[in-house]
Amino acid sequence: MRGENFPNKDLPDLFASTKIVLNDHWPDMAELGFISNRVFDAAAAGAFVLTDRVADLDAVFDLALPTYSTAEELAELTHHYLGDAESRIAAARKLHSAVLADHTFENRASTMIKHVEPLISERVNIADNGSREQAT
Repeated sequence: MRGENFPNKDLPDLFASTKIVLNDHWPDMAELGFISNRVFDAAAAGAFVLTDRVADLDAVFDLALPTYSTAEELAELTHHYLGDAESRIAAARKLHSAVLADHTFENRASTMIKHVEPLISERVNIADNGSREQAT
């Protein structure tokens, strides 16, 4: 499909309808270890994803995400997975499971709450102690 814009609400269906979702990262993202949202979104939709390498990618996705560093590797992987539907589907399922297990919005919200709650409690304690000190 080609166009200037594709509605976000329709992306899961688009991703799921492809044989391969190709992803690459901006150089600064790759250098800093930021993984593209497209990987998470496409995997959550059940798509097979090929992406360039980024630090810690294998650990984040439990080795479920085929990666490439060169144009030759990309061509080899594309040829392999287009010709082997069984391994492509198995890889997509493994990646899908990894994303649903650890990388949903609910997972992210829980992680943020876990890190923010102690900070809020600390501020409340400081505020309470400050109020008590002023009262005495």
